[in-house]
Amino acid sequence: GHGVGTKLLQWAEQQAIQYGDSKLTLGVMEGNPAKRLYDRFGFVDVHRDSCAGFFIGCPHGSMTAIEMEKRI
Repeated sequence: GHGVGTKLLQWAEQQAIQYGDSKLTLGVMEGNPAKRLYDRFGFVDVHRDSCAGFFIGCPHGSMTAIEMEKRI
C-alpha cells in the first residue's frame, strides 16, 4: 500500500524496454491480492491452470495459477 510494488513493476518494464523485450510475463495464484496491482499495471490473463501437486496447502485460498503478460 506504499507504492513499492508499482515502482518495482515500473523498474522491470524499463529494464525490459532497455533490453529490447516486447512483453513482461508473470505468474500469480488466483486469490492473491497482488493480482489487482498487476491488472492496474496493464497485465492481462493469458492462461489459467490447476497447480495441484505443486504446492502443499492452498495459498490464497486457491489452487489455480494464472499466467499474465503485458505487451510493451
